[in-house]
Amino acid sequence: MPTDTRVNEGEWRFLADTDGAKRELKIPVEKVRVPWDSDTDYTPYDWQTVASRFAVMGGNAVIMAARDVNAKLYGIVARELGIHPNNLYKWRAQFAAEGAEAFPGKGNLSSSDEELHRLRRENMRLREERDILKKAVIFFGNESK
Repeated sequence: MPTDTRVNEGEWRFLADTDGAKRELKIPVEKVRVPWDSDTDYTPYDWQTVASRFAVMGGNAVIMAARDVNAKLYGIVARELGIHPNNLYKWRAQFAAEGAEAFPGKGNLSSSDEELHRLRRENMRLREERDILKKAVIFFGNESK
């Protein structure tokens, strides 16, 4: 058995770790730092270094750690803002789905809300015109008798 328990597992490990952390934390890969060494005291020595073993053990550990970090960060930010952490998760999902349109701010409506507002105004105007035409039909119908 080797005396040095550190094993360099190559670039594939770096990519697997950073990808898992990046996806869970939703941050650029440049912001993820992953140590390159493994210690076989914790991950026992095997006759070969293969990606599949680490992808399951190490990759899942990275994902679980990233989820734990996210939960703690959301809790801290929510407490500071005086809101429930679920609001932050919802807003993040909205931003991911709609981008800048999700929160136009400063009294501006999103394009879909603007369209809805415009259609409601048009609907109200058309109802008023319809009511006027109904009254006109009744008025002119009675006048011709």
